[in-house]
Amino acid sequence: AEPSDRMIGEARTKHPHIDFIQTKAEHLPFADAAFDGATGTFTLHHWDSMVDGLTQLHRVLKPKTRAVFLSFTPAQVFGYWLCHYFPETMRNSAAVVPEAEDMIAIFKQAGFKEVTTEKYFVHEELQDHFLYSNKNRPEQYLRPEIRNGASSFTVYANQDEVAAGLIQLEQDIASGEVWDIIKQYENDLGDYIFYVAEK
Repeated sequence: AEPSDRMIGEARTKHPHIDFIQTKAEHLPFADAAFDGATGTFTLHHWDSMVDGLTQLHRVLKPKTRAVFLSFTPAQVFGYWLCHYFPETMRNSAAVVPEAEDMIAIFKQAGFKEVTTEKYFVHEELQDHFLYSNKNRPEQYLRPEIRNGASSFTVYANQDEVAAGLIQLEQDIASGEVWDIIKQYENDLGDYIFYVAEK
């Protein structure tokens, strides 16, 4: 299920054999207990209401099944070295998701019995270009097509700050200083988080 005309169109073009449904998570047009599981990647923060969407998801899942979501927490965002160059943009991005314990409470409010989490660290073999996927390749952030693939830069960004930050980033890449900045942000929080919710 996907509400965006553009995203549904792209998905249908790339995978015409899959039946994509255009709808919002808060209004799933499916019968109760219709699905064996669910997954989502960087979607929760785009929902109008996380609790309503998760309540609907809980309704359409069969008993003893799981929903798995890849997301992020504010603490994780504040651990990104991107904060050095784009602090307001990263603050805006962090503000759209709850901390892990609050997200777990939302899952439980929606009816899920057990919710566990697992840290996810970006690795070199990634082909997708979500926000922090290029944490070890700072030069990638100079490319507009990379930034345009992340809502932090397209929806939550302060464009004046981004322009100034890119100039500084380019200078720091040229001088090598960027590696000292990246080192200052090393942490064990995980770059992202998996939520595994059991019905």
